[in-house]
Amino acid sequence: MRPTSARLILFLGVSFATLSLFGCSGASAPEEVDPPRIRVSLPPVVLRDVPVKSVTIEVLTPDGKVDTNFTGEVTVKGLRIVRRGGDREKVTDEPANLKIQAGVLASELTSDLGTGRRVFVSDDFEVGLAGATETGGGVFTAGFWSLLPPIIAIGLAIWLKDVYIALLAAVYSGCLVLAGWNPVTAFTNMMNPDEMGILSQASNGWNMQVIIFTLFLGAMVQIMSVSGGTQAVVNRLSRVTSTRERGQLLTWFMGLLIFFDDYANTMLVGNAMRPVTDRLKISREKLAFLIDSTAAPIAGLAIVSTWVGVEVSNIGIGLDSLGVDESLNYAVFLKTIPYRFYPLFLIGFVMLISVTGRDFGPMSRAERKALESDAGLTEEATGETQVKGSIWYAILPVAALVGWIMIGFANGIVGEGNLLARAWAGLQAVFSGDELVFVDGFDSVPLLLHASFFAAMTAAVLAMGGGTLNLRQTAEAWIKGMTEMFPALIVLVLAWSVSSICKDGGLNTAGFIIEQIGDGVSPKLMPTLAFVVAGAVAFAVGSSYATMGLLIPLFISLVGYMLAATGLQDMEVVATHSLMLATVGAILAGSIFGDHCSPISDTTVLSSAGAKCNHLAHVATQMPYALTVGAIAILCGYLPAGYGMNPWLMLPIGLVVCLVVIFVVGRRAEPAS
Repeated sequence: MRPTSARLILFLGVSFATLSLFGCSGASAPEEVDPPRIRVSLPPVVLRDVPVKSVTIEVLTPDGKVDTNFTGEVTVKGLRIVRRGGDREKVTDEPANLKIQAGVLASELTSDLGTGRRVFVSDDFEVGLAGATETGGGVFTAGFWSLLPPIIAIGLAIWLKDVYIALLAAVYSGCLVLAGWNPVTAFTNMMNPDEMGILSQASNGWNMQVIIFTLFLGAMVQIMSVSGGTQAVVNRLSRVTSTRERGQLLTWFMGLLIFFDDYANTMLVGNAMRPVTDRLKISREKLAFLIDSTAAPIAGLAIVSTWVGVEVSNIGIGLDSLGVDESLNYAVFLKTIPYRFYPLFLIGFVMLISVTGRDFGPMSRAERKALESDAGLTEEATGETQVKGSIWYAILPVAALVGWIMIGFANGIVGEGNLLARAWAGLQAVFSGDELVFVDGFDSVPLLLHASFFAAMTAAVLAMGGGTLNLRQTAEAWIKGMTEMFPALIVLVLAWSVSSICKDGGLNTAGFIIEQIGDGVSPKLMPTLAFVVAGAVAFAVGSSYATMGLLIPLFISLVGYMLAATGLQDMEVVATHSLMLATVGAILAGSIFGDHCSPISDTTVLSSAGAKCNHLAHVATQMPYALTVGAIAILCGYLPAGYGMNPWLMLPIGLVVCLVVIFVVGRRAEPAS
């Protein structure tokens, strides 16, 4: 190439670049601006004709951040807001404009069932802005699919007699609905820690503490057994448990003593009394029933327990919606105790069953089978492989566990002075009806975890210090005790997974059930309705805590609205009205009732583990008893309470009815001749 040509090409290139940079005419072309992008947040599953918890709409900058400089309107369709009193605002037939301020929706699209506001989203839901549209990506499906996991869990458990397969299938079915019926995504989400599945529950910090707590208790129990401490207790108890009736009554009494936590109750009482009940040929199913029927009921009724904080806080949320001062929270909690008909009747029912020695239904057959067979006489009961140890090898570890928990509770109470002073002040607050306040961040689960480790270490030190076990034998017993808990923990994690999938934010099973109930209920029937709904929700999700958290604020607001409509304007009077107390007590009781009937309940699982009883056999034998007491609670408790009858009058009547049922239907277990 000649130099002249090269210079010409260079000149043309520079000229073209210059013209491109500054423009030929001196006027710049308008810069193309990307339309604002929209982010819409919906629940992972939207059930048709069931309110969603909330809808969030945000306008974003091109880099994905909220555009705080944007103020304008977005076009929304497929949205319906229903407010109590017939005031309806529909945005389904034609698009509506909603205002955006600082990049976020100005009006709150949140369902508040307590105040009567419900937000519905339909399949054609869409948000538009400047030509861009967004749907939120939620999976829309019929509401009845939210019942799929509990139906599969219960149905397969009855059909296959295998709780592991039933729960695993229930988890997968729930993940399948959440994944929009994509089978591959559902399978991977089961093991995705960021999704609602098995791994997310197994890796959850709170759940992991419960798992480790259970493992440490297993280690403690095994060391107590191998060191001979359990056998020494059995030998001592044998002096007062010469009959099957006394053995059952002692199990019931021990269940009342461990009032502070239902988890600790199931494991401690079950493992302590199993050798005794085996020797007396009391069936494992009966033992599981005895400990399950005193664990949650007594913990829920106790004025100081791991349940109190959950119960009182949920009552507080509901009272806050009425504008009632929080100082009444604990007082209302105490006033609901006589209205807890199901747990109160159940505790009395268990005592009467134990004293009379009568049973009915599947439990009667299980008891007869135990009497006819020596299968229940394990090595624990006979003591053939047990070394001779001191009774203190069993008493001191349990005392360490209980002592640590009680000190932890006292230490968590807000007050002045030392530990004893705060404990005394807390006790006075309980009996005076004042609110019992705990320090911020107080959590009973870490307390249980620390106590169980301390108790297991105490058992190990006593066994080695007394020369009964050496270090290797103690370590082997420790590992074996933890290993024996694995089957129960597998069921527990699977049950948690089903419960998590069914909760609000997942399939919202409870929301679907509540929506089917409707609003047209007489105020006098509210306690009965609350008990039935709480039982159904707890049965479906397998969690008393979740049921309480959902229903207590809702029903407090509903009853408050009903009482206000009758002319009661003083909300403090409304908060302590007999109808309000009966309704709140019904939810607290119904949560335990449904939990007792549910095969996916954690306390049901742990009761089976503590008694070393087949889980499905425990559910099958306990359910007729729970249903019987539940019916008595309705007929002799919540129906009369709705019409204003005094609960202290209904309690003895209900107990008399329990006794009549036991004598009419029940039979003493006797081996076939």
